[in-house]
Amino acid sequence: MSDPTRRFSDKVGDYARYRPSYPEGLLADLDRLAWTSTSVIADIGAGTGLWTRLVAPRVARVVAVEPNGPMRTQGVAESGGLTNVEWIDATGEATGLPDGSLDAITCAQAFHWLDAIRAAVEWRRVLKPGAPVVLLWNERDQEDSNLQRAYEELLNRWCPDYPKVNHKNVTVEGIQAFFAPYPVTVLKHPNDQRFDLEGWKGRLRSASYCPRPQEPGHEEMMSGLDGLFRRFHDPDGLMTFPYRTTAYLSRLT
Repeated sequence: MSDPTRRFSDKVGDYARYRPSYPEGLLADLDRLAWTSTSVIADIGAGTGLWTRLVAPRVARVVAVEPNGPMRTQGVAESGGLTNVEWIDATGEATGLPDGSLDAITCAQAFHWLDAIRAAVEWRRVLKPGAPVVLLWNERDQEDSNLQRAYEELLNRWCPDYPKVNHKNVTVEGIQAFFAPYPVTVLKHPNDQRFDLEGWKGRLRSASYCPRPQEPGHEEMMSGLDGLFRRFHDPDGLMTFPYRTTAYLSRLT
């Protein structure tokens, strides 16, 4: 697998435009459970700042940790009105932040890219004692969905990297082991997306495992998406893509 810090360098535009946001209900939960208006937090693997920008108005300061240059540049540009966000070029395993400086850590859509053992050591160093950690993902809701089953078949057929980098490779048991011996609170919220055809294609193009236009499987994948859209779109020409956001809240000290 190629360097995970560079996998999204040519996907920044689609990532910023088509990736799903996060539900207000989850943010309200975390207002109660993970931070206060005086908290200083780090958002690890901040990407283009989709999650960072939602959290920033709710806390005192966010350090957005992002090692990918194009992603970080996009994040800085889109976060220009937020004076309490600082972007740094660093990884989740080596943030360079001071010891005991953080009231919380969040990691949205990125934990599966990290070396969990090294990240745990680093996060224990930079967090205050007992400070919360939140790992979260937007996940396709495949329960009782013919669309999702058909989409999964397309991914497995035309995206060779998909089985290797799919975030579902991080299991609940693995997350519990990461936080052990502390208990894990699981928070789930629906977070469906609505797409026209170009939006749906853009959402797939934003995935690290999607073949680039010059790579084998790209044309076949996009043709397959055309077919699924014709089968599943609503009378108004849009398609509902079932998503949910799942967050895992615990501590490391």
